[in-house]
Amino acid sequence: MRKFLAGMMCLVLLLASAACSSNTEVKNPNLSDVIGEIRAAVEFPEMAEIKVADLPMYGYDLAPEDVAEMQFITAGSGFTADEVVLIKLTDESKAEEVKKMAQTRRDGIAETAQNYTPDEMEKLTTAVVGVKGPYVYYAATNDNAKAKEILTNAF
Repeated sequence: MRKFLAGMMCLVLLLASAACSSNTEVKNPNLSDVIGEIRAAVEFPEMAEIKVADLPMYGYDLAPEDVAEMQFITAGSGFTADEVVLIKLTDESKAEEVKKMAQTRRDGIAETAQNYTPDEMEKLTTAVVGVKGPYVYYAATNDNAKAKEILTNAF
């Protein structure tokens, strides 16, 4: 009887640890590949690439040493809300704070778009904002469902 109970306990522990580990695993994607996949799957206007040093101008209060890797594209003209931001932080504990920065940026763009380019509002109301481990991502595109699918699979 003891052997049976011990075997059952081992089985329960094994199943519990297997179930937990698959949900918390953080992938380590190449951000250049991820943004390339989004650009191939979603139609964008002319886009400008933003450098790490320019993050504060876009509402991200991050020093270059906070960023391990980044891909950031934004519409070349102010008439569209298209933007994709992928950031891998050097310190995972800052991820939620950076996510809030992305949400604040989205809300600021939405406030402006509401008055000047109301057609862009759907991109912003359905924009994808998320965190997975040290990664923070934000996407406002013509096809946010597709962008979300790509981001979910990548991270």
